[in-house]
Amino acid sequence: MSTMKSTTRPLFAALADAVRVLNEERGKTDEDAAAANHRLHAALADCLESIDGDFRLKPRVAPVRQGPAGVLAYLLYEADRLSRLVLALPRTRGVSPQDEAARSSLAFLLHAGDELSRIARRRSVEPHEGGRLTVFDELPFQSLRGLAPIALSMERVKTAKTRMERVERAEASGLLTAAEEEITRAVGEQELQFFIDRTRRRQRWAAPLWTAAAHVAAAQAEPAPPSLSEEHALIDRLETEAASSAGLDVEELSELRTRFEAGVDTLALEEQKTLRRAADRLARIAASTTRTMPQSRAAHLVNVYVTIPRETSERFTAEMAADILKAPDTARRTIDRSHAAREAAAEVASTLPSGKPQQMCEVDYLQFVRDQVAEALRGIGHRVQSKRMVILTPPVPDETSQVALQNLVQVFGNTCVLLGGVEDAAIRIPPPSRFGIQLRRARSCDCGRHPAPGPGGEER
Repeated sequence: MSTMKSTTRPLFAALADAVRVLNEERGKTDEDAAAANHRLHAALADCLESIDGDFRLKPRVAPVRQGPAGVLAYLLYEADRLSRLVLALPRTRGVSPQDEAARSSLAFLLHAGDELSRIARRRSVEPHEGGRLTVFDELPFQSLRGLAPIALSMERVKTAKTRMERVERAEASGLLTAAEEEITRAVGEQELQFFIDRTRRRQRWAAPLWTAAAHVAAAQAEPAPPSLSEEHALIDRLETEAASSAGLDVEELSELRTRFEAGVDTLALEEQKTLRRAADRLARIAASTTRTMPQSRAAHLVNVYVTIPRETSERFTAEMAADILKAPDTARRTIDRSHAAREAAAEVASTLPSGKPQQMCEVDYLQFVRDQVAEALRGIGHRVQSKRMVILTPPVPDETSQVALQNLVQVFGNTCVLLGGVEDAAIRIPPPSRFGIQLRRARSCDCGRHPAPGPGGEER
């Protein structure tokens, strides 16, 4: 007796034209990414129109469960999202945002072609036994592909400040998925390079973007940040030049400032003019050095600490000059703290099993911080505002603030920072990563104790 072959048509056979379009485009060597991307988008949009011209993608349902139109609509939606995310990030000299946006969209579409082909052969929504899941099986808000444009943009700049600006701009764009936001919010200054390396390793669809000539040239053109010793040397130079402008050396200027802070009456009028002359010179060279050495965090910090006193007073008094001349010392301490924090993070990472941090529920970690702070600050009024910020309240004298800082240093390490406030002081403690901990937030933790999401999906 002969056996009849099944004539069941694949469930997603309507995607055949889209698969053909992608395969044809892959064989072309079009140097104009914008033209190729536009041509491919138009062809795929025609394919979607022929399947269901009125289709609307449901963001809370896996595309594969929305039929052939859902799969194709999601392919176009995700490519468009990646393109708009690139345009929302800060520009990089030597890289055209429009060209980069087109290349990102094109790279994703071509990479997804093989997965679209597998979907087109399916006879059911679920993959066959042992079959791999595709991008179309995941929920749209679980996508992590938006991390690639952020990491690419970050690699083209070298300072922590400019890299964090890319993360913040991406978050403000409104184009990140819930899963991407969860990761970017956990990225601190010490994890920036780890974020870039991990994203490059995991987001394989973006591999052509990392090796693109424009990206490589832009990344190599950006000067590397100065070393710690070079930053210290820069601060020393700024300090020396400021003192020389007033006819003094650094030690003499420091002594003059110390005498002034001890009591205004101890300085003659001419000596106060000397302070103002040195402070004015420091302010000018700090501003110019920031412009000529944007990769130097030391130059940036000195300029910031010089600017703060100038913004809080209308007259250029001797008191303001003394505050301005503190800028180099303050910048040195900040640079040293950041360097110590990076070294501590690297040391912790080297001791972790397989280099992976320990997973911990965010609720449990916050309670751990509260318990540790309560023990360390016994008898000193405070509240834990967040996992990194402790507020001393009600207002306490400077001596008590210093005692509180030292007590927390004993618990959390020497990268704790005392921040002055208008009404109360605050102490910033290191991030969880400093202790080899990676937090599980509401969307990735099933403990049920996290605050409920707000109306827009944000955690309250």
